[in-house]
Amino acid sequence: MIISLSEISTVGATFAEDVEAYAAAGFDAIGIWEFKLPDDDAANVALLREHGLRVAVCVPEVPSVLPLAIPGLEGPDDPAERIEALQLSVARFMAYQPECVACLAGPLGEYSEDEGTEILVQGLRGIATAARLAGVPIGFEPVHAAQREQAGFVNSLAHADAVLARVGAPEIGILFDTYHLWDDPNVLAWIAANADRVVGLHVSDWPSGDRTDRVLPGEGISRTRELVDALAAAGWDGVLDVEIFSTPELFWSLPVAEAARQAYAAIAALTSRAQPATIEFVEPSVEAFVHEYARRYMDYDVAGIARLCSVPFLAVRGGVAIHLADADAVRDHFASVMDAYRATGATDAKPVAVDVRPQGRSACTVTVRWNVLDTDGGLLKDFETTYHLLADADRWSILSYTNHD
Repeated sequence: MIISLSEISTVGATFAEDVEAYAAAGFDAIGIWEFKLPDDDAANVALLREHGLRVAVCVPEVPSVLPLAIPGLEGPDDPAERIEALQLSVARFMAYQPECVACLAGPLGEYSEDEGTEILVQGLRGIATAARLAGVPIGFEPVHAAQREQAGFVNSLAHADAVLARVGAPEIGILFDTYHLWDDPNVLAWIAANADRVVGLHVSDWPSGDRTDRVLPGEGISRTRELVDALAAAGWDGVLDVEIFSTPELFWSLPVAEAARQAYAAIAALTSRAQPATIEFVEPSVEAFVHEYARRYMDYDVAGIARLCSVPFLAVRGGVAIHLADADAVRDHFASVMDAYRATGATDAKPVAVDVRPQGRSACTVTVRWNVLDTDGGLLKDFETTYHLLADADRWSILSYTNHD
C-alpha cells in the first residue's frame, strides 16, 4: 500500500519543511492542508515532484458545508460562502492531482436536522459540479458521534450513505477515517460491500483514557489494523494517510523530522512494510542501545524510554507479569518505576555487565547487571534484568523485560 502523512500531524512546520521531512522518512505521499500551502501552486507541485511525493487527501481551508466549532478552523458563518470557498479549493487542488478533496458536514449549530440536511445536500451538489470540472473526487467524511457538536452531524456510514443517495453525484465518495469509524457497528459489513466507494483513507488510533487527541496506529485502543486489512481484503488499494490531531504537549511537540519518523514506523508496521533487520548483529550495537536506555532512564525521559519499547509490552517484576496494552500504559509504567528509583535517592544506573544471546539476526536477549548509585556514588542496588530485543529496520526495540528475583 502507498503511505502518506497528513500535514496537520506536524501543524507547526511549513509546507516545505513537511515535504522534506516526509520524503526523508520514507513516505510515498503527503496529505495537504490548504492553510499551509504557499500561493505559488506551480512551485509547490515542482517541490513535490523533486521529492518524489504524490498527493493523498487535500483538506481545504474551509473544509465543511456548515461552520466547524474547532478553534482555528471556524471560517465564515454563511453556508453559501463556505460552499463557494470549497468550490474554489477544489479547482485549486486540480493542479496537485490528489486522491480526493475532503469535505465534512459540519455541526448543525442553530439549524434543525432537516434544515441542516437540506443545506448539506444542496452544498454537496454544488461542490460535485466543481469536482466534475476539475476531475478531482470529493471524499465526504462521516465523523464520530463524540464530535457531533464540533465537526459534523453525519456520524455513521449509514447516515453518510443516506445523504449521498440524496445528492446523487458520482463525483463524491467516502473519506474513511479509522479514528471516526472504528466503532461503527456496521463497519466491516459496509467495507465488504462498499470498498470501491472509498476515495480516501485517514488513519490514526483512538487513545486510551479520557484524552481527546489522536495517536499513531498501534498506540491506541481502536481496531485500525483490522479495518485496513478489511479494506485490502475487499480490494481497496489506495493511499493510507496518517492524520494526527494532537496538542502542543504531545505529538505536536515533536520536531517535524522526528514526528515523520515515528509516523512512518507506525504505519510501516501496520502495513507490514517494515523492512528486515539491517542492524549488523554485533554486541557493541546492543551495548550502545543499553547505554542509551540507561541514560534516558536516569534523565527521567519517560517518552524517550517508551519510544524504545514495542507495543504491546510485557514487564515481569517480582514474578508478576504486567501486560501493557498501549503506549500510554508503557509510559505510565516507566514513570511509576522511575519515581520509585528517585525516591530512593538514585541518580545513576550503570550497566556493569552485558550478556548478549543472539536469536538469529533480528532478535536477542540481553541480560544486564545494573548498579544503581546515589549522588555520592554509593551503591544502592545491585541486580540483573533480562530484556528481549527485536531489530526493526535500523534500530533495536524492547519487547519485554524480566527483573531477576
